[in-house]
Amino acid sequence: MRIRNLLSLLLTLFIASATFAQTARVRGRVMDSSGSVMPGVQVKVYQGDAVVKEGLTSDMGDFEITVNPGEYKLEILAPDFDTHTEMVRVTPEMGALTVTMQLAVIAQVCAPAVLAKSVNPWEFLL
Repeated sequence: MRIRNLLSLLLTLFIASATFAQTARVRGRVMDSSGSVMPGVQVKVYQGDAVVKEGLTSDMGDFEITVNPGEYKLEILAPDFDTHTEMVRVTPEMGALTVTMQLAVIAQVCAPAVLAKSVNPWEFLL
């Protein structure tokens, strides 16, 4: 009887620990505003201010990062595009995300160059 109770207790503890140790995946596809996939884009997953995991998108613009279930900040960075940031609740049943990156607005200020030559107005009369 004692062994049976001990086995029941161990089985219960094992199932409980397996439930808490579940992992989940943040996955999705990154595209630009024209719908083209974006390979080699940096994807970071934060918890608070700390990067938990990071990776790059595949040749098809897909990413998949394994994390524990919970609340995370997802950050996606690509040259010449605005940084995409969103909060996500990661669960084992979470579906794939679709992220559309927007081109960054590049502002260039041009100041006219003024080249002046000192001119003597009387020099033509001389």
